[in-house]
Amino acid sequence: MYLYKISQSQDNGYDTFSSAIVIAESIESAREMIPNFKTFNLVREDHDGWADKAHVEVQLLGVASQGSLRSLVLSSFRAG
Repeated sequence: MYLYKISQSQDNGYDTFSSAIVIAESIESAREMIPNFKTFNLVREDHDGWADKAHVEVQLLGVASQGSLRSLVLSSFRAG
């Protein structure tokens, strides 16, 4: 598992997420993740406040600790 920074600038108004740090198996797996307030979805469903998959930038940050599960670690939200 790896640590990735995912970010988007497509949906950048108030009350949207700008970026997040996630643990995922691959770049594509990280690109599929989307933060929200109900849960931190691991599968793209409703993406209000987040960009379409094609517009999500992914940057490898490093290797996650052994035994880490696919998850969202931290997110940045543009509060309105």
